[in-house]
Amino acid sequence: MKPIVISSFYAFAPIGSEGADRLVQDIRVRCEEHHVLGLFIVAGEGCNATFSGSESGVSALEEMFRDRLSREILFKRSSNDTAPFRKLVIRVRDEIVTSGCPEIPIASGAQALSPAEWHAKLEQGGVTVLDTRNDYEVEIGKFEGATDLAIENFSQFAKAAKGQHFNSSEPILMYCTGGVRCEKALPILEGLGFNNVFQLEGGILNYLEQFPDGYYEGECFVFDDRVAVDRYLQPTTRWALCPLCGNPANEPVPCGVCGQAAKVCADCRAGGTQFCSLGCRGAARRQESGG
Repeated sequence: MKPIVISSFYAFAPIGSEGADRLVQDIRVRCEEHHVLGLFIVAGEGCNATFSGSESGVSALEEMFRDRLSREILFKRSSNDTAPFRKLVIRVRDEIVTSGCPEIPIASGAQALSPAEWHAKLEQGGVTVLDTRNDYEVEIGKFEGATDLAIENFSQFAKAAKGQHFNSSEPILMYCTGGVRCEKALPILEGLGFNNVFQLEGGILNYLEQFPDGYYEGECFVFDDRVAVDRYLQPTTRWALCPLCGNPANEPVPCGVCGQAAKVCADCRAGGTQFCSLGCRGAARRQESGG
């Protein structure tokens, strides 16, 4: 059996609301034609997506996006034995990644470092490494010595960055999973007076493809059924999604109702929760109430 091909990308392109509507229709038709599943975020400013299918199906989608959005799109690929998506989801939003600052200009890419350039700067030292991702993503893995802003979602980034006092003598090297959040984080930081800022081209996924034994520690959260990938871009064997709250989980517990082994997140475990599912938690509450 051939492995499932997984592709992720983002592209900023001024297609407007009408162009976004047409792109949604084209995505749906092409995905149904080639049996491709995934998550697509479409806006007037472009598209942000991860999708999977056969080699030919994924390639057909990639070529469509090159034709419709940009020939310069960087697609980050990996593979898996099972499909990471159960359905096709297409969402239309105001932004392809919610920054809370839709009026900000998009980074030009002039400050982007290739994985090789990024790796060389980390080797040289004398830099501030900034993680722009959410707190639950940072918990799973990050670059060695990286600072994070302890945000729950990216729309909090601008407010959290205002209170930072980075070393003005050091360049700021920021990163995210695939690069799209940095495109908006860069102008936010520049607007706050931080002018020596660089972003990792293609994000963690692009870096790990070229430097699996480099400066990244732990695993990388991904927004599909794999939950996370290791430094070799293989699906995690350590992390799952907490069945109670949906956050990444690696705390093993025996279910107090059915006895099935499960993994819950640290917060749910700390709260004394030991259930394998919402169904078992509901059953326990009904028993306690005499229902």
